[in-house]
Amino acid sequence: RIQILFEDRTMSNLIICRGCNTANNCNILLSCLHSYCNSCLQDNISGSGMKQVYCLTCNKYSNVSVKQSPPGLTDHVTSSWCTEHKEEPWVMYCFTCSRPICELCLRGEHKTHECYTLTESSKIRRYDLQTYLRNFEENIAPLRNAINDVVLAKENIRKNTQMVVNQIKNNFEKLLQTLKDRENELIKEAEDIQKAKLKVLELQENDLESELTNTIDVCLFTDKLIKQSNEVAIICAHDAIVKKMAQLRQNGSSRKVLEADDTLFTPKSCDLYLKATANLGRVDGQRKTFASMSRLENLPDTVICGSRVSLLLSSCDAVGNVVANTGDQITSLVEYKTSRNRCKVTIRNKDKGTFQITFTPQEVDTISLSVGINGRHIEGSPYNLNCAQKRDYALLGECLKVNGKKGRQIGELFHPTSICLNKAEDKIFISDSDNHRIQVWLYPDFVPHSTFGSEGKNPGEFSYPYGICGHNNSIIVADCKNHRIQVLSDEGKVLLVFGEHGSQLGKLSHPYDVKVDQKKRILVSDSANHRVQIFSITGKFLLSFGSEHIFGCPWGLAVNSRNNIIVTDFKKNVVQVFDDGGVFLYKVQDHEIPIQSPAGVTCDSDDNILLCDRSNHRIQLYDREGMILSYFGRKGSGNGDMKYPTDVIISKTGFVVVCDAFNHRIQRF
Repeated sequence: RIQILFEDRTMSNLIICRGCNTANNCNILLSCLHSYCNSCLQDNISGSGMKQVYCLTCNKYSNVSVKQSPPGLTDHVTSSWCTEHKEEPWVMYCFTCSRPICELCLRGEHKTHECYTLTESSKIRRYDLQTYLRNFEENIAPLRNAINDVVLAKENIRKNTQMVVNQIKNNFEKLLQTLKDRENELIKEAEDIQKAKLKVLELQENDLESELTNTIDVCLFTDKLIKQSNEVAIICAHDAIVKKMAQLRQNGSSRKVLEADDTLFTPKSCDLYLKATANLGRVDGQRKTFASMSRLENLPDTVICGSRVSLLLSSCDAVGNVVANTGDQITSLVEYKTSRNRCKVTIRNKDKGTFQITFTPQEVDTISLSVGINGRHIEGSPYNLNCAQKRDYALLGECLKVNGKKGRQIGELFHPTSICLNKAEDKIFISDSDNHRIQVWLYPDFVPHSTFGSEGKNPGEFSYPYGICGHNNSIIVADCKNHRIQVLSDEGKVLLVFGEHGSQLGKLSHPYDVKVDQKKRILVSDSANHRVQIFSITGKFLLSFGSEHIFGCPWGLAVNSRNNIIVTDFKKNVVQVFDDGGVFLYKVQDHEIPIQSPAGVTCDSDDNILLCDRSNHRIQLYDREGMILSYFGRKGSGNGDMKYPTDVIISKTGFVVVCDAFNHRIQRF
């Protein structure tokens, strides 16, 4: 039995009881790797199975499992009868087949094999095991030493980190004191300027009050003289009074305020502050990359054959933080399941622990994507992706499915303004604007599933919801006339609400559309404020671009693979493209029929632009540079016709879905 190994005297020098210093019946191993016999720890053990036992060596409690066999080994207590010949006992052991056998087995297939009696065989195996044991037990001491080294390294890391933290605190205390001193200097300068200005104004005030007193006295004297004195007194006093008045006018104080409230504080640019704080020091320390904690960002379920796929890999440490290690080896393999062919993959280091992985699939098939760091798969690798056929826009325009009619029941719509698909593309969310709600239909069959929201101002209520987009397992809604953005789960549970009515940065006025870019920022077309505002995924204001000169009424938003922002202008009848910082790049070109009141807009995997040309009742298609390719649709109510379409999206498999607002329906092409 395997248990005999732990009773062999050859182990006595390593597996000994730390209480009585003997190897007799030492079958309790604590989680701290110290061994004890039953008698030494009997008073500390109650019940059975796992327990907390006080280690006499560590002076602390540790977990223990009494008589627990090593992983993968159990007591091999078996029958003494042959498994093939049920009534025959084992009498021999076949070393050729490594199994005990009976007399019938020995006469049969084992007669030419190397066989010995059980007694001889057990002596041979026992000797082998003792030999293996003597060699294997040599691992115990190095393992314990290695564990001690690890424990010591952990303690040293804690001490060193605490020392570094104290250094950082001391350094920043000095910096804060320096900043405080500078603050006091600037405040004193402002107060000194104030003191000087107030002194000048106090003197001016005294002079003006003195002049006012003299002027009033002269006026009262003159008025009394005119009303009460005789002719002689008036004649005699005339010249003196006129002279006094002229003297007061000539020597009077300035009526203009001698000092202005022009004291200003001119701070340095925020960019300079950010650069300065970034140079206040750094913390160095090598952190190992853990492939199992590293991840791919925005991994799609479906890719398009012939279209470039770009993925961002973040290499992370043991706790999931992105770490940049120059020695990391990044590997990636893309293989087609059917043909077993491989696709060329390009890996580019983008610094700061991120890598761009790009490939262009050429076969319509299931793709196996493997990504590794230092020879190990990252989290979730290998991935299975569906590679779908690229959409042939020459065939675009055939209506495949239509549903919806004007009404307020579930499945009925009243001026729908926006649509989006969930990540799995089995549900479509509809911004049912004039019904003040969000409808959920099953996709691609357009079967009504559920609805949430009602008219109101509370979280989860809407006042003309316009733009809508999906992000992970949530949806983001531009709650237009409540002047806010709401983030909800796909079941309608409110997760986040931000924004209020106003024109200041971070405030909104009639937001029309909302999108999430590749940096996980929320873009909002702040229509009545003539701008696009960008918020963090938690609703914190980041930046804004645009003005009344640039935008008349920004409506639709889209983001392409380069993270460029496409903005439609409902009033100026233009579509403009900006970089992700809001810098203008180019305009989309007009067709022979000019764009009229453009609304919703989207991009496909090749960065082609699909635009709702609202007042022309059609969808226009442009290439990535904004040049017209084609269009489809006309004014009407038949299948494929449109009446003021307000939004358009394209599925991963290339189907185009249109929000046909004034026909109160959704169409798929």
